Amino acid sequence: MDDDGNPVENTGTLWSSDAPEVAIVDQTGRVTGNAPGTADITATVDGEEAMATVTVVPATRLGFDPRSVEFRVRRGDQPESATARVTADGPVTDATVAATDPTGLPAAWLQGRLSEDAGGLVLTLAPDARGMTVGQHDASLTVTARPEGQDLTVMAELPVTLIVEGESDPEPSDPEPPDRGFVPTPEQIEPLLTRQEVILNGIILGDLPRSAAEAVDDTARAVLAQGWLTQHQRAEAAFVLAGALLELRSCAGAVQWAQEAVRLAPDERGYRTFLEQAERCGS
Repeated sequence: MDDDGNPVENTGTLWSSDAPEVAIVDQTGRVTGNAPGTADITATVDGEEAMATVTVVPATRLGFDPRSVEFRVRRGDQPESATARVTADGPVTDATVAATDPTGLPAAWLQGRLSEDAGGLVLTLAPDARGMTVGQHDASLTVTARPEGQDLTVMAELPVTLIVEGESDPEPSDPEPPDRGFVPTPEQIEPLLTRQEVILNGIILGDLPRSAAEAVDDTARAVLAQGWLTQHQRAEAAFVLAGALLELRSCAGAVQWAQEAVRLAPDERGYRTFLEQAERCGS
């Protein structure tokens, strides 16, 4: 810029640092920090100099102890929660946590909760194996935080594995939908809904064709037609129906029934996570 603030043609700017062990500068003016400290960066054009002082602060790194977590459970059982300590080079604030699967979508089966004790941040991992197919399921918990006194964020990712052991369900190519007059008994509800969640997981994993969601849709609607359901059962059935509609690309219906599941079970985080996924349908 000239004295009036107007841009001038670059006739050859020379950049230099008086402390390259702290920070270096290339001939485009890009500064790279090497170590904590201060350095004066000088730009010289036609014998005229301008200088700025750069302060390099220590990088705050996040990590976890342990560096990964594995859950192993028999099919039909629920794994116990686990904890991991969040390690940091310095104090951090505004920490948040999010669970994602390998595709980057929310991992509905995994929840993370941050708390603080005398030793710092603690991450509690709470997996939900209900309806999960036999095999290995991978996800990660990402913690994002702001180093105290700095206007930037740092993050770290904790790999999490859930291994469900047991006999796999048969892999039907096209599960038969129930008769339209199908009326489930109270004893059938829980295993019936669990089975539908297994089928949905099979569709998501590519083990079953997407058309299998039509049978899940029929079953969930048959369950919801029963007036004697508990609130928990109705919420789970609404969640199952929303999942089937999402696989059938009925976005509006998926959102409607996911909202119903959240309304009936507002404390169920998995339903809220699925609702957010359904709201992104078609976008």
